[in-house]
Amino acid sequence: IPKDKFGETIASVSSKLTLKLNQASKDDIVISDHSDRWLSTRNGLIYVVSGHVINRSKYPVNYIRIKSKFRSNGERLFEQVVYAGNTFTDNELRNLPFEEIFMKLNRRNGDIDFDNPRKLAGLNYDIQPGESIPFFIVFPSRSRILGLKYNIEVEGFERGSE
Repeated sequence: IPKDKFGETIASVSSKLTLKLNQASKDDIVISDHSDRWLSTRNGLIYVVSGHVINRSKYPVNYIRIKSKFRSNGERLFEQVVYAGNTFTDNELRNLPFEEIFMKLNRRNGDIDFDNPRKLAGLNYDIQPGESIPFFIVFPSRSRILGLKYNIEVEGFERGSE
C-alpha cells in the first residue's frame, strides 16, 4: 500500500470493523419462551401463539419484529410478521374484530405501560440488554387443523441509542 493511501485504508477498514462489532445481530434477540392454543372467538376459531422475546445483546433495541409461518401437511397456510410488545387479554381476542387485532399487531411501539415511566413510548421501544417483552401472533382459521405446525423467529429490529 502506498504511504499516501495507508491512512485512508486504515480508516476505511477500521470504520467497517467498528460498525460490525457495534451492531447487535439477530442471534442476540431471541424468543425465550412461547405457548400456543386454539381460541373460539366472535370471528371464528383463531390459533394464538404468545411468548416473550429477550434482548441478549449489549445494546438497547427498538421495534422487534416476529415472523411466523403456519403449515399443515407441508402446505403453507398462513404467514405473518408482527411487532413484539402488543398484548391481548382473552376477552379482547374473543371480541375484537380481526381488523382491530391485526392493526394492533402492526403497531411498532407496542403497548404503553402507564405504570412504568420508562415505557411510556411503548413496550417495543428502548428494550435494554437482558430485558424481555411479550409478543402475540394470531392465525385465523376456518376450523381446527390437525397436524398444524408453526415456526416463529425474530425477523428484525432496530438498534437503539446507548
